This record gives sequence, C-alpha cells and structure tokens, in this order.
Amino acid sequence: ALLPMRTAPTVVVRLWRRMKLMAAIVGTPAAWAQALLCWTVIFVPSQVPSMERPKLRGPRLLKALLVSWQGLVQAWQQEAAFRQEMALAVIVIPLGLYLGQNGIERVLLIGPMFLVVIVELINSAVEATVDRIGIEPNALSGMAKDFGSAAVWMSLLLLAVTWLLVLWPA
Repeated sequence: ALLPMRTAPTVVVRLWRRMKLMAAIVGTPAAWAQALLCWTVIFVPSQVPSMERPKLRGPRLLKALLVSWQGLVQAWQQEAAFRQEMALAVIVIPLGLYLGQNGIERVLLIGPMFLVVIVELINSAVEATVDRIGIEPNALSGMAKDFGSAAVWMSLLLLAVTWLLVLWPA
C-alpha cells in the first residue's frame, strides 16, 4: 500500500520549526535564507509522503500476518516449484534437527532450507510482476526470470554444500 500522505501545511510547520532551530544554532540571517531556499526547491509539491514508520498495533500486526499467510497459500496453489521445495523442507528440517550435534549444526542444516523457500517466494514475485507487465517475449523480462531462477539454484547449491560440510566426517 501507499505511504500515508501529509499535506503541505503540515510539512511547512515542521520545516519552519527546523529552520528556526537551524537559525538558533547558527544564529545568522543567512541560515534562515539558506533553509528557506532549500525548502522552496525541495518541498514545492502539494503533498509529500510521510517518512514516519507506522506504529505496530494488534490489528495491524494481525492483518500483516493474514496477508503473509495469504501469500503462502497463493504460492502453494500457483507455484509447482514452491510445492516441491516445501516437500523438500518437510524432509530436510526434521532430518537437520535430528542429525545436528548441537544448536549451531542444527541451524546450519535447516537455515539454508528456509533460505531456499524465501528465495523461491521472491522469484515467484518477480515472475508474477514480469508477467503482469506483459507476456510477450522480451529480452529484459527473460533476464529477470533467469536471474530469479539462478538465485533459487544458488540457494539449493548452498543447501547441498552446507549439508556436505557439516555432515562430512572430519
């Protein structure tokens, strides 16, 4: 969603306070002129997006969790690769917890599997965005999809290498 918009008067009041503070620190009329010039050049639009972070409250956090769950459900329904990697995760995660000798080994064995799933979700998002822009063949669209696929492949390679290095007899 879009950031909440603040109207120009709110921005003007905040900038006026900052200019007064700057002038009080520097103490010269030149500081006022410089601050005013910066304001007129940068903040001319009638609306400026707010850079403040929204406060996390129960309902918003719950809504974020529900939207995330919806994304996972859609990935499960739409992406065969996601389903395959989740099937691999069902095997790898319990096995990694069992085979790891200590907490560090367990994290090293199951962490890359989570990374594989995360990279697949990002790859699916890139592919959906590229398909939304247009389905006709395009070299840049193909490159974007290939880069996403390569990222998934590299995360799977990381999983395999990590398992070999952790479980290989020393």
